[in-house]
Amino acid sequence: MNGLVARIAHRIAAPVAIIAILLFAVGPIGFWTMLIVIAAAYAAAVIYGRHVAADTEAITRFASALAEDRATEVPALETPAGLSLSVALGRLAGAWQTRKARRAAESDLGSRLIEALPDAVLLLARDGIVLKANDAARTLLGRDPSGDDLARALRAPEAMRAAEAVLKGEDAAEFAFDLSDNVARALVGRAVALPEGAEGAVAMLVLADRTEARRLEAMRSDFVANASHEIRTPLAAVAGFIETLRGPAREDPEARERFLALMAEQTGRIRRLVDDLLSLSRIEANEHRAPIEPVDLAEVLRQAAASLAATAAERAAPITLDLGEGGARIAGDRAELEQVFVNLIDNATKYGAGQAVLVALRREGGMIVATIADQGPGIAREHIPRLTERFYRVDAARSRALGGTGLGLAIVKHIVNRHRGRLAVESEPGSGSRFSVHFTAL
Repeated sequence: MNGLVARIAHRIAAPVAIIAILLFAVGPIGFWTMLIVIAAAYAAAVIYGRHVAADTEAITRFASALAEDRATEVPALETPAGLSLSVALGRLAGAWQTRKARRAAESDLGSRLIEALPDAVLLLARDGIVLKANDAARTLLGRDPSGDDLARALRAPEAMRAAEAVLKGEDAAEFAFDLSDNVARALVGRAVALPEGAEGAVAMLVLADRTEARRLEAMRSDFVANASHEIRTPLAAVAGFIETLRGPAREDPEARERFLALMAEQTGRIRRLVDDLLSLSRIEANEHRAPIEPVDLAEVLRQAAASLAATAAERAAPITLDLGEGGARIAGDRAELEQVFVNLIDNATKYGAGQAVLVALRREGGMIVATIADQGPGIAREHIPRLTERFYRVDAARSRALGGTGLGLAIVKHIVNRHRGRLAVESEPGSGSRFSVHFTAL
């Protein structure tokens, strides 16, 4: 600072000293007067230089604080020009703080948006290090990969190739891979280049879990294949009967009657299958809308049992009712609930080995539980989780022989879901089966 003061003093006082010497040379002033003028000029210049140096140091400190993003006050300058300069510095500081606040708000908004995304997001530095992962990414990977190299975070060569392409200058790259952990998952992703920001992120990876979509597509394909098979079999039988009636059995009344009966049986099978498919489609379309009309579940069970009384008698499987006393009202669709219990009671009489079927109703706290129990051969444990799958049968040949379509319990499941209920199955080989439906009581 002393050197700066000396330079300022010299530059200000030197012209005055030169003028004083010239005046002394031509005679207007004396020697001592010249010395006094020169000394006074240098003294004033030193004082002013100190003020200028102090202002310069204050401005330097202020600029350094702004550059380092540290809070600082606008300096009070000592020179006459300092007032207007202080105002300008105040405006600069205000603009800087405004820009800083805007940048912080934008960064916070970006972080919030990334956290809110349902898909997994990873932000990458130029060297491929994961700078940030959102909640979906942490959930997907089972940990926070921040600070890890992408190769360690994902262990997916497809993702690495896409990220490297973007880091080398491409705007975007797509990829797909299977992530095998405790459960295999199908993922699709997209790597996107970002303008380099304050946090150093230059690329973003977005990962979407398509496991459920792939599973649903497989289920849809299986459903179409199964439905086609279920319809094709009776249609082939009917076509064969028609060909026989047109040929060898044309003049055989006994054969004609036998084949016509078989054709009626097969067309009935097709009709039941189509009816169940349409019913299942209708129920699935409305499954998200829970019914709100009050229904007496005891009356529904009585009606379902009465509609199957004759069939149960033919199968030597009498239906016993134990509905208790008092109300059993739930919010429901009466026709759909009857369909549930007609299916369950029909199955119990069909597969119950000619034994009595119990239809019971009870309260459990705020729930009403309807149970259909038979004394049949029971169901092996490994089959129980799949009973409500479409076209799944424990004994396919027996089911078809008894007129089953393989859709009854799938229909039951979707109706119970629509009523926000729960279906429970208890069964062991040799001990019969219990199908219980739990509903919330009104």
